[in-house]
Amino acid sequence: MSMAGYDGRRLGNEREHGSGGIWAAFRGESLRPTLVLGGGLLLNWVAIQVFGVLGTTVITQVHHVSFENSLLILILSNVVGYIGYLSHGFIGDKIGRRNTLALGWMCGGFAFAGMLYGPHDFPVVVGLYSLGLFFLNGPYAAALFFIGESYPTAIRGTGSAIVHAMGPIGAILAGIGITAALNSGSDWLHGALLFGAVPCFLSGLLIFATRHVDPAEDTWTHPAHEPSLAEPRPALARAN
Repeated sequence: MSMAGYDGRRLGNEREHGSGGIWAAFRGESLRPTLVLGGGLLLNWVAIQVFGVLGTTVITQVHHVSFENSLLILILSNVVGYIGYLSHGFIGDKIGRRNTLALGWMCGGFAFAGMLYGPHDFPVVVGLYSLGLFFLNGPYAAALFFIGESYPTAIRGTGSAIVHAMGPIGAILAGIGITAALNSGSDWLHGALLFGAVPCFLSGLLIFATRHVDPAEDTWTHPAHEPSLAEPRPALARAN
């Protein structure tokens, strides 16, 4: 590599990283993933708060399952959710992480709605609740990489942090919303549907508004060049 080429790459990388910062995630091509992915995670964490954190309460109140059986359902369904995490990482490499994320969360919304309105039958409740967690938790295996690759290299850490920070906000809104619904006379069935199944489906639908990254291609920005020991140093190359 010539000295001029080496200096040009170095100056280009310094300029790229120097233009980063929090506000860089809200302008240009970065604005779209910030708004869409941030909104998607906010909605999805609403569903996580209802079916993940308050899952046993939802099951006991809607299907009148004993607390001991609800704990068994929670354990079995989380095992299935772990399998979903491994599965969606593999699927994301095949059909694209955006499609995996969107379709998974949409299917999760349908599964939870079916669980809420399904019969009070133990195997049915276990199956649909487990399927819901499979599609609710599993796509995060694809989300971890997809969120990063949606930003230029200079702000991947910043952009990802902003998007992930929307999740806890969604959990807070879920707690406020379902508490208000119950205090106004609603029951857990309609509360879990409104603040659980519906947000889960909408979070997946919203992800389709992001840019698709073909898994067969590299990400849309090239990493900063790091000279290796095998490359001749500019001074030595010029001397020779």
